[in-house]
Amino acid sequence: MIDNFLPAEVAYAEIGSGEVGALFAEEELIVLKAVPKHRAEFFAGRECARQ
Repeated sequence: MIDNFLPAEVAYAEIGSGEVGALFAEEELIVLKAVPKHRAEFFAGRECARQ
């Protein structure tokens, strides 16, 4: 659906809310003291960036 709004040369990624993965050690340090909601948002952004 989002591809209807973006030009063909724009890439995007999405993940489901239940998908689980791992952060790199350097990324883990960034969100070490973050609340769970912010950790989840950070993880989702990093996971999409890797796709």
